[in-house]
Amino acid sequence: VSLGSIIFKSDPEDIKTANSWVDQSELTLAQDRVGELETELEKLRTASLDDKKRIGDLSQLVTTLQDDLKQMKETAQANADSEATEAVAKESSYVALGKNGGLDELKNADWETMSKAIHEMHDLFKKLNEGTDEEKQKAAAELATKNSSLIPFAVSLFGKLPTVITPGNGEFTHPVVTTNMIKSLLEQNNLPLSTEQIDQVSTLVQSYESEFDKQMHAFDDSTPLLYKMGQELALKDAFKRNFDEVLNDEQFEIVAIEGISNTLKDIYGGGLMAAGMGKPMIMGSKDDLVPMFSENMSKKYNLNEAQQQAMAPTFEAYGERVSKLVDFGKNIDNMSPESFSTYMDAQGTVYQEILKLEGLEDSVKQRVINGKSIIIPALKNSLDQ
Repeated sequence: VSLGSIIFKSDPEDIKTANSWVDQSELTLAQDRVGELETELEKLRTASLDDKKRIGDLSQLVTTLQDDLKQMKETAQANADSEATEAVAKESSYVALGKNGGLDELKNADWETMSKAIHEMHDLFKKLNEGTDEEKQKAAAELATKNSSLIPFAVSLFGKLPTVITPGNGEFTHPVVTTNMIKSLLEQNNLPLSTEQIDQVSTLVQSYESEFDKQMHAFDDSTPLLYKMGQELALKDAFKRNFDEVLNDEQFEIVAIEGISNTLKDIYGGGLMAAGMGKPMIMGSKDDLVPMFSENMSKKYNLNEAQQQAMAPTFEAYGERVSKLVDFGKNIDNMSPESFSTYMDAQGTVYQEILKLEGLEDSVKQRVINGKSIIIPALKNSLDQ
């Protein structure tokens, strides 16, 4: 029997049983595969849920980061806008006037902080005049602090603005500085200078510079420093008084402080350039003026008898001039810059005549030329005025 005949010639029941075995085997395999697939599907389903959860978490994180990024961008833009606004405000608070207005030290100055400090110093000056001893002591300490905040700016200007006295307060009291201090103060009080007012002040600054240049050309190495200073202070005082005329009533009330304005304590008025140079000469009456002044000059510059006699008419002219001042004999701090500049000019004129004397030693001439001490006649009964 061949192999083939064995296969195909089997009993029908055997064939049926064999067919049944094949069918069951495939089913089992299929069921096993279904089971495997169901297990795999469950795994996939579980993995899918985990992925969905992770995706959801990541999505939330991305959303949060996007929100944060958006906020950061908005904040950065706001800061940039703010800085730009501040830069514009800072630039707008400074106005370049005259020939020297383009200095970096002026353009980059913190005018707002400085003008606030000066305004507060003026209030403190009032307390020094009117307060109790305790208030005066506290005010003096605060004044020192406020003043120290202005020193770096003042020092930065040394030699960079025209003045006859440097280093010192000559540069700090220049009209371009005064203008921007006042301009900033008014802006802080919502009372800014108008375009027309700025144009008017610009003309005042130009006029000041023109007159100052004329004076400088008229001076030489033999011109007494005190005389030069008197001329400069007179110009600065005139500028400030003309500036006041440009202001409207509301603006003037902000700038002017009763008891301080138009005195040497008014930092805007120019008198600061001569701070500490005034020396009181205490008199019993006006009759003591010429004799005491003559004696002071004669001793200070070693004038002999002949030189004193030659100077007698000049001493008399000095006495006649200063005794006519409105605040003659008053406390130095309460004196107007106009009067103070007159004292400087009058003594400077005396110095010019001393330099013409025959027989004056060279060393004395130099002391006369460079002298900065200003004699301020003061009446005993007027020292508190």
